[in-house]
Amino acid sequence: MLSKSLLKLIIGPGVSSYGGIKDEGRDATYKGKASFPSKDNPWGGFWIFQVKSKELEKLETQTQINSFYKEVDKEILNIKKRHGEWPDNYILILNFGISNKTKDDLKKHVLNLGFDGNFQTIDGQEICEFLDIYPQIRRNYPQLIGLADLEYIINRELYERSKAFFETWQAKLSCFVAVKPYFTALEKIKKHNFIVLDGPPEVGKSFIGAAISLVYSTEGYNVYFTDKPTEIFRLIDSEKKQIFFADDAVGSIRFDPELGKYWSKHLSALFRRLDENHKLIWTTRTYILKDAIAETKLEEDIHNFPSVFDVLVEIQDYSLQEKALILYNHAKQSSLPRNIKDFIKKYAAEMCNNNNITPERTRQLIDNVIVELFNDDEVYDDKTILNSIITFLNNPGDRFKRAYDSLGGSEKELLLTLLDAGNTVEKNKLEEAYEGRLARI
Repeated sequence: MLSKSLLKLIIGPGVSSYGGIKDEGRDATYKGKASFPSKDNPWGGFWIFQVKSKELEKLETQTQINSFYKEVDKEILNIKKRHGEWPDNYILILNFGISNKTKDDLKKHVLNLGFDGNFQTIDGQEICEFLDIYPQIRRNYPQLIGLADLEYIINRELYERSKAFFETWQAKLSCFVAVKPYFTALEKIKKHNFIVLDGPPEVGKSFIGAAISLVYSTEGYNVYFTDKPTEIFRLIDSEKKQIFFADDAVGSIRFDPELGKYWSKHLSALFRRLDENHKLIWTTRTYILKDAIAETKLEEDIHNFPSVFDVLVEIQDYSLQEKALILYNHAKQSSLPRNIKDFIKKYAAEMCNNNNITPERTRQLIDNVIVELFNDDEVYDDKTILNSIITFLNNPGDRFKRAYDSLGGSEKELLLTLLDAGNTVEKNKLEEAYEGRLARI
């Protein structure tokens, strides 16, 4: 889908896509003239585009290069066999970077096969550069920002200013799936400059908020991670593009009355400062938002801007396809051994059909649970592993309860202190709270 979107922008809307087992050795075709490889040197005629993906960042050894050449040989010779002649233009699109020397050698290799048309390679690095040229691609495929070198697509000064935020979220973004609520949120924040991402735990509110923030950062916005409106008033600058991200804005586990009063007191004034260049993202859980609305003036303030339905984005259920894409992305970006990836591929339907699977449980499954199951001497067959996975998806809290019960007394108190502290807390205050807990044991 990414390649199709890029080709329609680079070549033209007449690009036709093919896929599956009947693609006749091609991924997309085009007939006509296009401003490629440049406006000064446009190519014309019949085009064939092929996408080659590999689970490696580059061709590092001669063995890998030779194997890759054999794959290209097979593809291009199949094209000649099926059509009886060569296309006028053959474009090879790669999801990994290759050196200029490898590009030149690959071109010579293709020409030595007898190909007599125009040949060009678009590699992974060039795809990243297209993210800078076409902002609509960044919006539609934010997960690519997780794979790109941000210095290519974000102003260096902006990157340094928001470095902590980028370091926290960029690596995670490669697993992101642009689900329907994400696109709804993009539309609403563009129109109203403020959104509330609302939903139960583990559905991906923070992930969607971070993805939107990162997309805007590639368009020149400074990103600020904050949970207090007073901080926004201190930081907001009419001369800069800014996006403020308040994760768990009115409490992480339960409604925080102090945070609620902060927002209630300043929200109306803050709304007047929001515009095309200044945007605000909230995340909250449904029951916390209800408590906040009941105990403060938030309902009145939100309705004044312009209504709760205009700024609220509810994130709850995902389609089967969205669940499968989330599972696929996490597995693909992981360092899991081949046998575990094969197991996931084999039983993906059973896992994704489970009503309790969420983005966060998928992450936990891939990052921790499934490896532990494969290393467990008592788990000896696929059925046992799958049943254990379903048990985890249905009752993820059991795993955390066992981990909590295994902690010592002081460790439990430290964990409870951290939970009570909320999103941000000064180190000395955290130490005081922890020491106070220990004194009461």
